[in-house]
Amino acid sequence: MVAMYHAANAAIAKAAAHGIAIIGVTDSWMSGRSAYFVEMIAKADLVAIHTASSGSSVAPYGGTRAVLGTNPIAFALPGADGPLVLDMGTSAFMATELQIAGPARPALAGRGGD
Repeated sequence: MVAMYHAANAAIAKAAAHGIAIIGVTDSWMSGRSAYFVEMIAKADLVAIHTASSGSSVAPYGGTRAVLGTNPIAFALPGADGPLVLDMGTSAFMATELQIAGPARPALAGRGGD
C-alpha cells in the first residue's frame, strides 16, 4: 500500500507536468483499497483508473477449479461535489480475503464471479 501511495503521488505530478500519466508498480503484494488512491488523484482534478492483476485464485461462476484472479479495478472522476469513485473486484472475494481464509475454508475459493 505504501508503493501505491507513492505511485498515486507520482501520477499526480506527472499528469500535472505532461497532461497524462501511466504508472506501473511491480513486485508488490497487494494495493489495498483502490478507492483511496484513485480518489487522491481525482481530488487533484484528474481522471484515474487503477487495475491490478493476480494469479488464478477463484473459480468462475459455476466452476470448480480456480482459473481467474480477483483483478480489482477502480475509477475516479473529479466533480464539483467531490470525486465520483467506483471500486470493484471481478470476483466475489478479494485476494486478501482468500488468503485470510486459507486452506481451512476452501469453500471461499470456489465462489467467484457472482
